This record gives sequence, C-alpha cells and structure tokens, in this order.
Amino acid sequence: MPTYTFECDCGHREDRVLRMGEMTPAAHTLVGQCPACGGTLTRTFTPPQVNVFLEYATSDITGEPVRVSNKSQETELCRRHGVEQVSPTEGKQRRKKTGLSLPSLESDFQAALARTNEAGTEYLKEQMGRESKTGQPIGVPA
Repeated sequence: MPTYTFECDCGHREDRVLRMGEMTPAAHTLVGQCPACGGTLTRTFTPPQVNVFLEYATSDITGEPVRVSNKSQETELCRRHGVEQVSPTEGKQRRKKTGLSLPSLESDFQAALARTNEAGTEYLKEQMGRESKTGQPIGVPA
C-alpha cells in the first residue's frame, strides 16, 4: 500500500498508508484537521523511496573474505562478529576526530621495497654460493 505525506500550513507533517481505493480525488487535498493546530491537512508530493544495495565482498567483518548480498545479511554478520555499523558520514567524522587515516602509499611502497631487497639479497647469496661451488658465473643455469 502506498504511503502519502500530508502537511498543514503550521508545518505539521504526517505520513498515512492508504489503499488505492481510499485515494479519492477529495482525499488528494482535504484529509481532515491537523492534530497540532486544527488547520487543514493537504497532500504533498513525496518521491518514492528506492533502496539499492550493491552486493560486495569484504574481509573487514569476519576477518575472512565473505560475500554480502543484502542489508539484512550485512547486519547479521556485523551483529554476530561484534562489528559496529556506522553511516559513511559518521565514519568520516570519527576518522577526523581520532586522527585515523589510511596507510600512506609511501609507507606501503617502502615496506614492499624492503621485502624485495631482502628477497633479492637472499637470491644473490644463493647464486654466489653456487658459483663458488660450481665455478659457473652467476645467472648461468647449472
């Protein structure tokens, strides 16, 4: 059943659920008296609400990758794993207050470079050890 919003000149608003048969031409404008001031309630245009949930995958809720298909599944997963749900706006406000930020690209790059250098150093040591045993230059397959 559709929900219709009615408003009075005093600013009072109320939503009413009406069956299609109850929406007569007279019901479009005059519905009764305003409970706040006794004035006339008139129907106002309210665009329909459309809730869209985009399916996604995340490991932030459970620690393991999980596919979230709808809002009720997301809510249940968060409840079960003790994760607090906040709106995107509230999340941004919390990050600003606490000074939390995402890791910088520079620090991620430096960490990856250090891991690469360590692996490269180990490879060279291994190759140099092979060269001293076989007499073949580094990089030439044995």
